[in-house]
Amino acid sequence: MKALDTLIHLGAGPCRELEAHLASGAKRLMLVEADPQLVDSLRSRAQGLTQVSVTQAALAPTAGAVTFHRYNLPDAGSLQPATGLHNLFPGLKLQEKLPLQALGIGDFISSLALAAEGRHRLIIDLPGQEMASLMALTDAGQLQGFWQLDLHCGNQPLYEQTVAAEEILGWLGEQGFDLIERDDAHDPDRPRWTFKRNDLLMELKAAKAEASRQTLLAAERAEELKKTSQARDQVQAQIAELTKARDAAKAEADKQAQLAAERVEELKKTSQARDQAQAQIAELTKARDAAKAEADKQAQLAAERVEELKKTSQARDQAQAKIAELTKARDAAKAEAEKQTKSAAQYKAEAEKQAQLAAQHAEQLAERDQAQATLARDNGVILRLQQLRDADLKDLQQRYAQVLEQKTKQDALLKQLTERLTAASGYLHQLEHNPVDDTRKLTRHHGKSSKKRKKK
Repeated sequence: MKALDTLIHLGAGPCRELEAHLASGAKRLMLVEADPQLVDSLRSRAQGLTQVSVTQAALAPTAGAVTFHRYNLPDAGSLQPATGLHNLFPGLKLQEKLPLQALGIGDFISSLALAAEGRHRLIIDLPGQEMASLMALTDAGQLQGFWQLDLHCGNQPLYEQTVAAEEILGWLGEQGFDLIERDDAHDPDRPRWTFKRNDLLMELKAAKAEASRQTLLAAERAEELKKTSQARDQVQAQIAELTKARDAAKAEADKQAQLAAERVEELKKTSQARDQAQAQIAELTKARDAAKAEADKQAQLAAERVEELKKTSQARDQAQAKIAELTKARDAAKAEAEKQTKSAAQYKAEAEKQAQLAAQHAEQLAERDQAQATLARDNGVILRLQQLRDADLKDLQQRYAQVLEQKTKQDALLKQLTERLTAASGYLHQLEHNPVDDTRKLTRHHGKSSKKRKKK
């Protein structure tokens, strides 16, 4: 028979089986105990044995804080309080509750890194934790790694939260372990149960499990195929619907593309029309600006001409006032001349009378001749004054006629300027409301005005 590779004794206590363990020929012997007092004794006994290792550790299904109950019976220490054990040992007494930090049993076995193909033996002597420990090892997938299993378990529950041996035996049988020995020589109420792993049963169980798994997988795959078929039908229906929608969308896209092309063409034409309109607007704006500048120039010229006319009117008024003054002076001079003429006639009559008297009075002839000579001289002066007055009157009449002619021309020019200013003001007013049309009209009017001026 092949020798053991590893023998693990969990809850070794005083380990009365140490000699038998050494005799098994195990290459590695591991003793694990929670009670620190018993661990010291085990280490003393294992001193010098290289294949033996002693570990002080409390093991539980899960890691965490626990309480170790120490009784006056050396093998009765447990992490669970004793119940049925008091019936077997009425003198059983709790000596101490020792708080400890437990390791998870699955984690502990995993840390040992046991070879999968090796022969390993596990002894579980954990009062009150038999079933919980076995289930924890199973959940961790480690129980089937042991070729032989030894379990110390009471025929009846002896601790809290424990089950009877019969239930545990049945459960281990289901896990593929055959009971090969029951040893109650040391303790009839809590015998040692020895199990051996039934590899054929394990293989059969594994095969059944695999068959069940395959059957389940086949059923799942059939269900998946059914769902896949349904999904495929749905997908095909969706594809048909999407194809129809795609075709409709494509037709709509073609329609939209055609509309877009038409709109692009319209936009192109609109853009060209806009460019032309902008060019026309720029041209008309330029013409409007030129017309406005011309209108401003004409307005300035009109203002200058109005100022000239104003000055001319003022000069005319001054000339008229001077003419009136000269006319008055002429009339006064004429009246004076007529008066002098009348006086001259009177003087002449008197001279003739004197001449007649002179004939009669010779001595008065010289005086009369002298008086006549003096009168002649005076008449010459009066005639000369009359001639000067007539010449001044004629000159004033000519100047008055010239002023009247100039005034007539200025009135006609002022009338033309007034008409042009009125037209320019109207065109400027229209330009503010309709720049394009007004600019065209003003341009045409300006052209006509220019032609008229050229003709003139």
